[in-house]
Amino acid sequence: MTNEQARQLSPLTLAYMGDAIYEMYVRQSLIGRHPGRTTHDLHIMATRLVRAGAQAFTAAALMDRLTEEERGVFRRGRNMHNATVPKHADVGDYRASTGFEAVGFGKPAEFWAAMEKEVPSLVLLDIMLPEEDGLSILKKLRANPATKKLPVMMLTAMTASFFINARLALVFLVAAPVLGILLFLIISHVHPLYTLMQGAIDRVNRIIQENLTAIRVVKSCVRGDYEIHKFSQVNDSLRQTSERAFRLAALNAPAMQFVMYTTILTILWFGGSFSAVGGVQVGELTGFLSYVLQVLNSLMMLSNVFMTVTRAMASWNRIREVMDEEIEITEEQAKDIRVTQGDIRFDHVYFKYHPDAEEYVLSDISFHIKPGQTVGIIGQTGSAKSTLVQLIPRLYEATEGTVYIDGHPVAEYPLKGLRDSIAMVLQKNTLFTGTVKDNLRWGKEDATDEEIRRVCQIACVDEFIDRLENGLDTMLGQGGVNVSGGQKQRLCIARALLKNPKVLILDDSTSAVDTATEAKIREGMAKSLPGTTKIIIAQRITSVLHADQILVLDDGKLNDVGTHESLLASNPIYQDIYYSQQEGANL
Repeated sequence: MTNEQARQLSPLTLAYMGDAIYEMYVRQSLIGRHPGRTTHDLHIMATRLVRAGAQAFTAAALMDRLTEEERGVFRRGRNMHNATVPKHADVGDYRASTGFEAVGFGKPAEFWAAMEKEVPSLVLLDIMLPEEDGLSILKKLRANPATKKLPVMMLTAMTASFFINARLALVFLVAAPVLGILLFLIISHVHPLYTLMQGAIDRVNRIIQENLTAIRVVKSCVRGDYEIHKFSQVNDSLRQTSERAFRLAALNAPAMQFVMYTTILTILWFGGSFSAVGGVQVGELTGFLSYVLQVLNSLMMLSNVFMTVTRAMASWNRIREVMDEEIEITEEQAKDIRVTQGDIRFDHVYFKYHPDAEEYVLSDISFHIKPGQTVGIIGQTGSAKSTLVQLIPRLYEATEGTVYIDGHPVAEYPLKGLRDSIAMVLQKNTLFTGTVKDNLRWGKEDATDEEIRRVCQIACVDEFIDRLENGLDTMLGQGGVNVSGGQKQRLCIARALLKNPKVLILDDSTSAVDTATEAKIREGMAKSLPGTTKIIIAQRITSVLHADQILVLDDGKLNDVGTHESLLASNPIYQDIYYSQQEGANL
C-alpha cells in the first residue's frame, strides 16, 4: 500500500487491518505458535493500527510507529486480511459508510444469517478492490496532469489530422473499428471470468474462515488432510480461473500496440507514396504522425481504463445483488410512540421464513403477558422458541396475525425505539474486540462506572471480573475467546441489564452457568427490575420454575399456558420434561 493509497482509504479500513492482525495473532497463540505473547501484548500491537486508522494516519506515519517485528506483522496481516475478517464493534458504522446499513436494518435476521459467509468478500474484495483500482487510475492522472485532458487532446489531434491530410486520416476509420472490436472481444470474455474469480475467492475465504474458527474440531476429528485437500481444490479452481482471466486481460496491451504500429506503418507506406508524387510534404507527414501518435496513445489509455472498469463491474454486480434486495421490515406504519410498560400480546400469529414455504414455523400463537411479569417458554428442541421471541423486536416479521406491545402493533413503533426498549440475550453470545467495559457499554453508551458495577453484581460478573488481568479494562479477543462460556453469558446478561429495558428476553442464556449462579442472577433481576417484563427461554425446568406463567411450545404450536403447578398436574409434555430431568438429577 502506497502513501497515496493510505490517504485515500477510509480510517476504518486501516482500523480493520489492525483488528485482523490482532485476531490472527490471538488464533495463532491458541494453537501454540506464539505461546510467549499474552492477549494484552497482542492487543497493544493491533491497537496502534486501530488508533492510526481512527486518526487517518498515512501508511508512512503508521509504519514509523511500529517496531521492525511489528512492520513484518503488518505486511503479513495485510495479505491475510481477506482470510481473517473481524466482526469489529464498528461494523455498523462501516456498513453505513458503504450503504449496507440501509439494506441491513430493514432485512430480517435470516437474510444476514444467510449472508454471513459472503459479507467478508463483499466488503473486502467487491468494495475495496474497485477502490484500489480507482486509486490506481487517480494516481496516474495526478502523476501526469496532461492525461486529465485526454479526451479533448484526442479529439483535437484527430481534427488536426483531417485538416492536414484528409486522405491519410481515413486510416482512422479502419483503425478505430478494429480497436473497438478487439477491445469488445477481450472484455466480453474477461468479464464473466472476473465474476467467476470473485466467486472462487468467496469459496477460498469461506474454507479458511471455517478452519480458523473450527481449528479444534479439525484437530480433534483428525480431519486435517481432508481440509487440506478441500482447500487445495478451491485454491486450484481460483488459480485456474485467475490465470485465464489475467491471460485474456494481458492481451489488451499487445492488441492495442498491434493496431497502433499497424496504423503507423500504413500511414508511412501511403504517406511515402504521396510524398513521392508530391501529394504531401515531408513536414506535413511528420506533423501528421505526431498527431496520430497522440490519438493512438489516448486510445490505449482509454482501453486500460475500460479493462479496470470491467473488473470493477464484476464486483459491482455482486454488491448490487445485496443493495437491490427489497427491504421487508419497513416503518411505513410507524408513529411517534414509545414502549412505556412492556405489555405483550400475540393475537393468532403465524410465521414462516419464506412466503413460498409449505408449512408454518409458528401456527396460531395467542397469549398475553402483563407488564412486569416473568414468563418462561419451554419445549423440545426445534419447537420455534427462539423464533417466537424474535417477533417481538421485529427481527422477524409475523406472516399472519399481530404482535402487540402496550396495545399497539409492533409495526407502529419506530424500529430504533422499539429495539432500544427491548434487551435480548441470544443463544449465540457475542462479544466484540475491546475491553470488558466497552462491551458492557453497548447496553448504555454513557453508563457510569457505578451503573456498570451494579449490573455486574446482578449478573454475577463480579465473581470473576477481579481475576481477569486488568478487571473491567481487560481486553477481549474477537467473540470473547479469552473468557469461558459461562463468563461470556454473564457478561452478555450484564450488557442487557445496563439498557434498563422495558422487556428483557433471555434465550437460553444461562445454559453454561451452574444452577446456584443462575438462581442468584434470577433473584437479582427480580429485585432490581421489578417493573420489567422478563421472558426466559430455557431447557431446564428450574430456570422457569418460579415464573408467573409458562408457555409450552410443541412443534411450533402453543400447547398450553399455566404455572409450574398447574402444568405439572395436567400437561403431558411438561410432565415428560420435568420427570426426565428429575431422573437425570437423581442419577
